[in-house]
Amino acid sequence: MEATSQKRQPCRKCGKPNPSSNDYCRQCGALLEISTAMLQAQKRPIMPIVKGLSWKWILISTLVTIGFAAVLLSGVALLAWLFFDRASSPGPTDLASTLKDFAGFAAGGVTAFLLAFGLASFTIARIAGRPTAIEAVISAFAVHSLLATVGSALTSDAIYVAILMVIPSAVVAGLGGKVGELFGWKSRKT
Repeated sequence: MEATSQKRQPCRKCGKPNPSSNDYCRQCGALLEISTAMLQAQKRPIMPIVKGLSWKWILISTLVTIGFAAVLLSGVALLAWLFFDRASSPGPTDLASTLKDFAGFAAGGVTAFLLAFGLASFTIARIAGRPTAIEAVISAFAVHSLLATVGSALTSDAIYVAILMVIPSAVVAGLGGKVGELFGWKSRKT
């Protein structure tokens, strides 16, 4: 019976069972016959992180983020239209109040945009049933690349806006994904 089934030894780094004939782990690539000190000194490979990415959830997260952004920015635009339509009624207006109003609505647009990233990644993490914070961050970069490409046809400033917004958007998307993970997949796992 021993001859037909090979004895399996677990990897001390990741716990994956390996055939006794292997020198390296099939999962993480760690040496199987090494001391604990040598094991702790080994560097972590990058490939398991890339291998664990789900391109399906990156695409879905990108589309959901664009949808949330469109809805929230449309709401800000509607509020701006209603406000500026009311403000364009006859009467004296000064440049300072107009600039202050414009700055307020620009800040509202940025806030709505960041909120869209957070809500989308939170929603995707809840729906996916697995951790998706890394996918949400990659999705944030994809959305900004798309916005820079499409927006540059409209104005040359779109590239600069995308560059300025990519880091805050990625941070908010990652936080939204982490919060979604906490309230979503871990509670269903237990």
